[in-house]
Amino acid sequence: MLNWDDIRAIDRIADPLGVVSVYADRPETSAGRLVRAVSLAGELRGLDADVAASGDRELSAAHRRCMERIRPALLRMLDGRAPGRALFAPLSTEELFEVEVGMPVGMTAALDTTAYVRPLVAATDEGRPAGVIVAEGRSTRLLSWRMGAVEVLGEYGHPGRLGARISRSLAAEARAAAADHGWTRVVVAGDGRLGHVLARSAAPPECEVSVVPRSVAGLGPRALGAAVRSALHDAQRRYEWRLVERTIAAGLDDRGAVLGPGRTRSALDRSEVRHLLIDAERDYPRAGRPSEQGWVDRDPAEDLIERALQSGADITPVEGPARRPLGAAEGIAALLR
Repeated sequence: MLNWDDIRAIDRIADPLGVVSVYADRPETSAGRLVRAVSLAGELRGLDADVAASGDRELSAAHRRCMERIRPALLRMLDGRAPGRALFAPLSTEELFEVEVGMPVGMTAALDTTAYVRPLVAATDEGRPAGVIVAEGRSTRLLSWRMGAVEVLGEYGHPGRLGARISRSLAAEARAAAADHGWTRVVVAGDGRLGHVLARSAAPPECEVSVVPRSVAGLGPRALGAAVRSALHDAQRRYEWRLVERTIAAGLDDRGAVLGPGRTRSALDRSEVRHLLIDAERDYPRAGRPSEQGWVDRDPAEDLIERALQSGADITPVEGPARRPLGAAEGIAALLR
């Protein structure tokens, strides 16, 4: 399962002529496959046009050879069971790196001096570990969710109503698991009143909590992951809002945070950043563009992400309403160590 160390390794894929990076999501239906195939073809045509516009004959020839070489891998990208797939192909070698991702990654084709990793970072952030507490009548299960996969941590029986002893035991286990797994979100799924009782009594207080007020009893791991997906998404947006609020407040007081791309870049270069925040939906250039003068218009968010990966900082691409407060900081901020 993809983790931050994997992304750091992918980010180190580099080539003097450039690295082609392609991302695609798995179609949900057979009809959707055609739509995704058309979208992917459009992304690749746009990349071809950018390379041709550079006027660099060596680059253009290498790019054409690369596209022919990776054609079978491109055809595979819309197949398989993984929600997202990516490939990375250096232009100067015969190497090809293919990655399956447990979360959607969007549809992107880019050429840059290194592997383009921003979609992987966004998927990994969205797929951060989260707790799932499932009330199933006579028992309650504690599970850990990560990148769409579910792992059972324990099961607690309660033949009648949820007793105080079981509630305390479950709460203690949930707090320990939150610390061990790095949970920032917990979803409680259960029929009626029991789910809300568990949300109040068993969910770790430092986590964002969402309740799925219906029974998910008997669902297997894949179906359960799908059932709690929306609740996890909502909890992530609330977590990001609190994170942005805390960062901006600290940055305005000039205590423990910096705001704006310039100050953030300087702090990253000094390895002072603990958590990088970027506006995930801001219209940055998608990747570098080759020209006779070298690479221009390089994605500033990608540059900061690479610096954060190198220094071991955490990274959150912020989505939804929490993006708005970042606007005054040009979409970039960071908590310091």
